[in-house]
Order: sequence, then C-alpha cells, then structure tokens
Amino acid sequence: ANPFWSIGCECLDRGFADFRQYEPFLNELGAGYARIQSGWQRCEPKRGVYSFEWLDEIVDGIIATGLTPWMCLCYGNSNYTKSGAGLAAEVFTDEETLTAWENYVRAVVQRYKGKISMYEVWNEPDFGGTLRRAVPYANLFARTAPIIRENDPNAKIAGMALAGDMKP
Repeated sequence: ANPFWSIGCECLDRGFADFRQYEPFLNELGAGYARIQSGWQRCEPKRGVYSFEWLDEIVDGIIATGLTPWMCLCYGNSNYTKSGAGLAAEVFTDEETLTAWENYVRAVVQRYKGKISMYEVWNEPDFGGTLRRAVPYANLFARTAPIIRENDPNAKIAGMALAGDMKP
C-alpha cells in the first residue's frame, strides 16, 4: 500500500454512498489511507445521545482491508444549529453549539483512539466564497485541537482543508 495516497470515503454520513458496496475493492486500489467524515448529525441524532454503530462498521471495515482510516470531524447538527449538516454548512459561533461540538469531538476521539490516527477539523470551511468564515473556523479549530490532543496525545491534527473559494 502506498502511504502517500488516500482514498476518499466521504459522504457516508449523509447516506450518499453505501460503504459495503465498495469495501471489497478498497485494498485493490493501492492506497495506504482512507478518509471518512464523522458526520455530527448522524452520530448525535438526539441531544446528548450518540449513535456510532454505523461509523464503527466503516472504521473497522477500512482497518480490515489493511488501510489506515483518518477522520474529518465535520458539519453541523440540527439539534443545535440551523447552519446545516451538509457540505456548505456554516461554522457555528454560539456558545451552546460550540459546547455541544466539544462534547461530540471528545466522544469521537475517545471512541476511536487507537483506530484513527489523524483528525481533520471541518471540511472546506471557506465553501461559499467569503472571508466571513475565517474567524469562526479559526475559533472552532482552536477549541477542537486541544480536545483531540487531550484525548489522544498521539493523534495528528489537520486543518484548513480549503475549497479554494476564499475570496476577499
């Protein structure tokens, strides 16, 4: 497996693909890693109630194929914010949602410690073409990274995965 290549296994959190349909082919592609999105909305369908079984299947399936999974912690949750749970979701700024996000991140990292070695904080926070998301994203990253580090000191933390759409 090539440690410089990663396969995108995104959008599973929103039901846009069925992991079981392509899982048998992952190892044949020669990549060393597979990127997945955590999908806060799907993992916390009710306030304070986490449901990780669907994500367990994907993480364990990727590991079983011999690839190393890495995870994007991303998108909103309609239980807390109206900003959306999809690709163009704006980064939230209110304290209640940020606190719920921190609890979610803590739960994810604790659950997958030893299975996930790298976490990306959000996906394309600039999607939509304005700088109004730069400060909220920086705040989200600054609050998220210490939680990851506290719960998995060996985890790598990635940020600023941009769409290239940030215009002045």
